[in-house]
Amino acid sequence: GGRGKAFGVLLGISPGVMVRDSEIPGLSETATQVNADVSVNGDGYNVLLAGVWTKHDFTDGPSYNNYGIYFQAGYFFKQRWQGYVRYDFVSPGDQPGDLEVYSAPGIGVNFFPLENRRWRFSAEINHLFGAIDRTIVEPAPELGWLPSGESGQTSFRIQAQFGF
Repeated sequence: GGRGKAFGVLLGISPGVMVRDSEIPGLSETATQVNADVSVNGDGYNVLLAGVWTKHDFTDGPSYNNYGIYFQAGYFFKQRWQGYVRYDFVSPGDQPGDLEVYSAPGIGVNFFPLENRRWRFSAEINHLFGAIDRTIVEPAPELGWLPSGESGQTSFRIQAQFGF
């Protein structure tokens, strides 16, 4: 999606099945998952939409579904500078328990010091609306979220990525 690049579309889909046997009642599980994504790139812009659906079937317990959506859009406002917005959404679906939706928008900027874009420096700010401890997403410093039962965390992340 760099400046001067041609229009392109990429589609992807992947199914999967996981089977976990257990001697402990209620822990034997079959999980089915489908992931799908589409990305569109063009002259200075890129858009990505990805989704996941997971069905959990337990031998001695309730079955339930979870799903999530990831969206990101970016634009090169200068040859080596890209601004972007992103949004993470993970729903507990019909999973039993007092669970909340994970909803986390973000905004950021990338700087690519080399023309081939193998190096990238990023800075972004993200906000989590609900309490991470009441979602199905595990708190992780790598995601910018610490364990908390309180609603509303904000994180600022800087990172460097290198490819060879």
